[in-house]
Amino acid sequence: MATYNNSRKTYYVIRNGKIVRYEGNGVNSEFDAIDGIFKGISEREKEINGEKVKFIDFNFVDGEENFSVSCQKNSGPCMNILRCLINVEDFSQKVMIEVWATAKDGKNFTNTSVKQNGQRIPWVDIPKPMEYKLPTGEIVKSYKERDDFLQDIVNKLNAMVGAAGSAGATVHVREGGLPSEDSGAHAGGMNPYPNYPPVEVPGDVPVAEPYVPNAGA
Repeated sequence: MATYNNSRKTYYVIRNGKIVRYEGNGVNSEFDAIDGIFKGISEREKEINGEKVKFIDFNFVDGEENFSVSCQKNSGPCMNILRCLINVEDFSQKVMIEVWATAKDGKNFTNTSVKQNGQRIPWVDIPKPMEYKLPTGEIVKSYKERDDFLQDIVNKLNAMVGAAGSAGATVHVREGGLPSEDSGAHAGGMNPYPNYPPVEVPGDVPVAEPYVPNAGA
């Protein structure tokens, strides 16, 4: 078993297509990739402009270096890293997080991949948002199924690397680690609009109930 000195932890953030380390005095170091032995996930909240924002810290060690890579919990980079990490089979070997920036339709995006031994780890599919039509005619969109699915991945990863206790996560691992078909009205839990179930049509994306004019009107 390896032992480590009480060295100071280094924090990195994913931002604008780079992995950034803040050095202080306005000086930043930017990287395209970072690797280490994955040691689990910590969750925390930070108040930004009066609102509580959830963050995920992906924790690593590399020799005596102890560091984490942080990103907003429901951000694209965070979700994509989680979707790949769950497919890693051997956490005794280094895992690499790689990032790069792209632009589309005037918007900038941060892309991520996870690699091990030079091979890109494939990601798992996640539930698409569900749309509901309320009696008022308003269309509302729920991400609960997706968010619960990703939380199950967090819990499973922490259980796999033995970090659940230190990360402060409440572990609830189903058989296979991911939501099962009988785990609720949706894979991730209860329908947030139980009186107005979504209407699914053939194809990948559930859509709102189609509007049908009243024939007697």
